Amino acid sequence: MDRIARLFARHNLRHTRQREAVYSALESGDSQPSAEELQALVRLRLPSISLATVYNTLDILVRKGIARRVTPANLTASASVASAAARFDANPAARVQLTDEHGRIRDLPPDLDQRLIDSISADVLDAIEKRMGVRIDSVRIELAGQATGGKAC
Repeated sequence: MDRIARLFARHNLRHTRQREAVYSALESGDSQPSAEELQALVRLRLPSISLATVYNTLDILVRKGIARRVTPANLTASASVASAAARFDANPAARVQLTDEHGRIRDLPPDLDQRLIDSISADVLDAIEKRMGVRIDSVRIELAGQATGGKAC
């Protein structure tokens, strides 16, 4: 049994060609694509896949905890409406993302993700819990930036 079939089985998700193709395309990149971008990638393997199938597959992957939905929060005024659409990530554990001026979202490298999360003082988290009357279960951070020096975000 291949890796994706085992992943689906662990999450009690029926394995289909379409689901495998969507998940494979989702995990193959280093950014979080929209459903439309995923459909374009998947159509290279499955030319007849519909956008509805891609959306339905993404929905079930998110519900099963295999993927996550991310929405850029701090887009610049120059970002297009399309870039504000939900984007998807095959790494549900990622906690720090960088959103660029075009609305593209990327995970920080794991070592930097962990360093940034670890730098948050327990005292600060305790103070947030007390002042806001909540219990913090996890931390997610979104950074917003622009490409510099010819290097894309």
